[in-house]
Amino acid sequence: MVKKVQSIVLRFSLKPVGPPRSERQLRTDIAEALNEAVQEFETRQSVKVEAQAEPEGGFLGLGIEWIWLLKAFAGGVAAAGGKKVGEGLFTYFAEALRKRNIIPGKASTARTVTDEVVVNKGKKLIRKKTTNTKKR
Repeated sequence: MVKKVQSIVLRFSLKPVGPPRSERQLRTDIAEALNEAVQEFETRQSVKVEAQAEPEGGFLGLGIEWIWLLKAFAGGVAAAGGKKVGEGLFTYFAEALRKRNIIPGKASTARTVTDEVVVNKGKKLIRKKTTNTKKR
């Protein structure tokens, strides 16, 4: 079954604190924090979520804020509430980042995106194509 879902892309800064870490280690810590946040969000909200986090620019060095984008989308009933899902997920993501000595800045909406996704029987969301992008 193909469904259209609304995604939100949030822009935020990250600032590592504590002992110096390489870019590779920071990326690993951020990926682990996102996985933790997705699991926590899905458990507490009973909603299946897909999320990606990626840097918007290059790594500038240790102790400097790094701009990142978080794209989140959900299927089913939550599909129409992409903004609410994204902001809710960001709350869990920020908490998981702080545990890893990475301080997130305030998130702002970069854009919303409408995707077509394929939902199989296991409720796995597979992005088929992006059909619309709107800047906010």
